[in-house]
Amino acid sequence: MGKFKIDKNLLPSLEVIPNVYIHKTNRTCAVNAWYEVANEDVISARVLLQNKRFSHSVFFIQQSIECCIKGIFLENSLAEPHNVKDINHYAFKAFRTYHMKVQDDACLAYSDIVSSYIDKGCTFLEKLEICAKIANVLTTDYNNQIDVEGKILSAHYDPKALGLDESTSQIDCHKRFSKIYYFQFLLILFSYLFSHTVEMNARYPVFSENNIIEKPSTSFDGRLKINLSLLILLLQHMISEIIEKSLNLVFWHKNDKT
Repeated sequence: MGKFKIDKNLLPSLEVIPNVYIHKTNRTCAVNAWYEVANEDVISARVLLQNKRFSHSVFFIQQSIECCIKGIFLENSLAEPHNVKDINHYAFKAFRTYHMKVQDDACLAYSDIVSSYIDKGCTFLEKLEICAKIANVLTTDYNNQIDVEGKILSAHYDPKALGLDESTSQIDCHKRFSKIYYFQFLLILFSYLFSHTVEMNARYPVFSENNIIEKPSTSFDGRLKINLSLLILLLQHMISEIIEKSLNLVFWHKNDKT
């Protein structure tokens, strides 16, 4: 998989902070219900993977991502309880529709990068490895952002806008904001890999032109287990933190708007 080179500058620069807008969240019983299901699904995915039930693990990862994003959209008032189900297997499209609505060129560009990278893979295993590489780039970038020792912050944060107490320090605000956009970009990434048109190839038999049938079980190997384990670990970490503290979605504008 060395042929797939990943650009290390996948996230919008934090220099656009003055043009960032943050949704206010509303944690309801319905929101909690979606997060609880998402958590149960990712636990099931981990157990299935440990028992080498590859295709079923993929299915429950997809379900977990879908339920998590439904909860996030509902909590950020981007959907209502009666229509949040419409996201279904197409959470990536839901993100893209939202970014188009708020004219978020930075996130749209990132979505294009993600889809173009992952589409370079011919098999689900290759697509998964590309996704894992991008996730590692995002995680490294995030860790660099929250390492503020000796750094001068380039922006002033409004603690209340981040769902924090007014007395919260600017450093803690910076760490909170960095986590918000890190989680958001991971979810966009995962929602593409586990969209129905991509992940279905990992769960159903594939019939080639020369009548060779490849079953999902034949694709299972050590690399796949390592990469799926990484995604499950990241997803479980995100969900547990989102359950504990709301995830405000953010969007970027080229120019300041009121």
